[in-house]
Amino acid sequence: MAPSYVDGQYYLINMSSIISGKRKRGDVVVYKVYEVSNNLRVDYFRRIIGLPGEEIEIRGGKVYINGQLLDESYLTSGTVTYDDTYLKEGQKLTIPQGQYFVMGDNRPHSSDSRAHGPIESIIGKITICYWNCNSSK
Repeated sequence: MAPSYVDGQYYLINMSSIISGKRKRGDVVVYKVYEVSNNLRVDYFRRIIGLPGEEIEIRGGKVYINGQLLDESYLTSGTVTYDDTYLKEGQKLTIPQGQYFVMGDNRPHSSDSRAHGPIESIIGKITICYWNCNSSK
């Protein structure tokens, strides 16, 4: 999730916002992924990009939601968003109800919904940094 989040930082997770169903684009959430190769359930955290019922597309290295270019000011200038095995360049995907499309801020090195599809098992929302918060970003 660099540059927004770096290794060694610790954050609090707000679980009440998830229980109440208040999720919005731009929230950084924690969710579980089953890694077949390790036979483990692993916690990931990524940014919500697409909401249930929206259409998402990657075109020319940019993300479009319902045909409109998504403003991603949290990304480093010049960041290119590539496709992956689940969402291909130029493919339009409607996000199923109850699911969210998430992506990491470090797009070239992020395993996210572009590879494994939309998520639904959200644990909580990343909130306040409480340890090693001044690490260089």
